[in-house]
Amino acid sequence: MWRLPLLLLAAPAAAQVRCHLADVRREDGSFHIGPRCEHLLLFGEHLGDAAVAQLAGALAEARGLALLDLWSNSIGPNGAKALGDALSRNPPVRKLYLNQNLLGAEGAEALARGLRSNTRLDTLWLSGNQLGDAGAAAVSGVLGRGGGLEVLDLWDNAIGVEGARRLAGALLKDVRLRTLELRGNRLGDEGAAELAALMPKNRVLSTLDLVGNGITPTGTKAILDGLTVSSARPYLLVFCEGLPHMQWTSWQAKGKAEAP
Repeated sequence: MWRLPLLLLAAPAAAQVRCHLADVRREDGSFHIGPRCEHLLLFGEHLGDAAVAQLAGALAEARGLALLDLWSNSIGPNGAKALGDALSRNPPVRKLYLNQNLLGAEGAEALARGLRSNTRLDTLWLSGNQLGDAGAAAVSGVLGRGGGLEVLDLWDNAIGVEGARRLAGALLKDVRLRTLELRGNRLGDEGAAELAALMPKNRVLSTLDLVGNGITPTGTKAILDGLTVSSARPYLLVFCEGLPHMQWTSWQAKGKAEAP
């Protein structure tokens, strides 16, 4: 007897539950992040360190939280330390946006200490935080330690040659980071050369943004030479002035007509 096959109908994926400040802040100023809250969007709330410390304390109970957006919240070193302490306990947060705050090198170091034992966070945005070389060095200490960072945004942080050197050194051991955003820093030709020297040795990095770093044709040549011998799989894409159309891939640098 012929039987009709069973049709397995996949249920549509549930939309992420987005929460805002009014959804998580109680009347007494404390925070409660319910298990259904997946994206907590606090962009531009200017919470400050004290409130962020209270929020950080609530992360342990936020079992469903995947994304925490704290862009432009007047967070300084104390708030960064509270977040770092919370992240060291491995809450489920995978994406953390801390752009346009006041972390500085001290805040970067405090945050990085917590992230050294975190295995869940895969995306970290830190643009516009006045990190400098010392802050970049602190963040580089997270890479290559078995953590899960795949995307790191360090736009506009006054990072110079030493910061580039520390990041490149960390990426010699890192097997996870795919995207490194360094636009609008102060790397110059020496910093470009540090990152170009990394290209034959790191197979994972796939996007490197160096626009607005004062790189001259000398630094651009170093980048092109690095792309020619890059071991990235499948290829490395670099954004930089002086490159054709301001972007070039290791695949193109090797004379291939099309990317795989």
